[in-house]
Amino acid sequence: MMSPAALLKSSFILPVEGSPVVHSGEPCPGHGAYHVPGRAQPRNRGCLRWVRLLPLVVVLGLAAGLHAGAADLESSQTEKGISRSRSLWCSDNIQNLHDETAVREVLRGCEGQLRQSPDSHELHLKIAYLYYRLGWLFVGKDERKFCYFRLFDHASRAVELAPQDYRSALLLAVAKAKIVGYLPHADQVRIARELARESESLVRRHGDDPDSLHLLSWLNFKIGSLSSLQKMLAAAFFGGLPSGLDIDQAFILMERAMQLRPDSVVYQYDLGYYYLRTGVKDKARRQFEQVLARRPQTAEERVYQRRAMTKMSEINGEN
Repeated sequence: MMSPAALLKSSFILPVEGSPVVHSGEPCPGHGAYHVPGRAQPRNRGCLRWVRLLPLVVVLGLAAGLHAGAADLESSQTEKGISRSRSLWCSDNIQNLHDETAVREVLRGCEGQLRQSPDSHELHLKIAYLYYRLGWLFVGKDERKFCYFRLFDHASRAVELAPQDYRSALLLAVAKAKIVGYLPHADQVRIARELARESESLVRRHGDDPDSLHLLSWLNFKIGSLSSLQKMLAAAFFGGLPSGLDIDQAFILMERAMQLRPDSVVYQYDLGYYYLRTGVKDKARRQFEQVLARRPQTAEERVYQRRAMTKMSEINGEN
């Protein structure tokens, strides 16, 4: 019979494509004394070293593809709905920056402006989005971690400055999804519960925003993919994962997001990923072929075409 430690190890140590290493809890290099409030490091260290790769908490870094087309929401303190009249993030149309050098140049300029206006909500929001875009599309693993923590910092400050602003709430939820894999174990599960509440709230506020639907879809998929044993262990050690999330709902939400933004290469790829991970390879292949059939013009299309080529090789290698 397997020992408890061996059982934990066999249940949780799962390979995850593109996942960041789990953060030990120390400050992010170059970031400063980052601290997640409200939770100390767990004490059950003998068992917890086997729980370090809950599939949910690591793969969520692949979720939340708040991509270029997302930048359409009009700022609205009164929640009057979604307007397509101007850019979500700024008048500079930064969502159309598809070159790393250009993103860094705009980022440097925004940070310079912030030193003169440290309480500018719009600047914090803009900088958060630029760090998100830099980490998501352009940089390597080490710098990606730094970018995502900076994203979290500025999105958190934007929420503090404008608590009712939908854009800030959405970007903070995305930031949590991006940093979760770097956090201590108990914080990872706590963040998953926060993400469930916040993403559901975002969908209630703006049910016709594909980005919030996409975020909630990924959360459903990752938690729905966990086994009963994995959920039981998360409950025993860390207070439990959010309930009521499943794979069927993940597909429904993703398809709804695709209806709202049919030209999204991100959604096409992610739906293919869902099909592949649930064993429906023919439908996965069709989604990846659609991604590869594009003539790449944006950073998103270039990145996701490379990912789709990898997935097609995976499918072809298994046949």
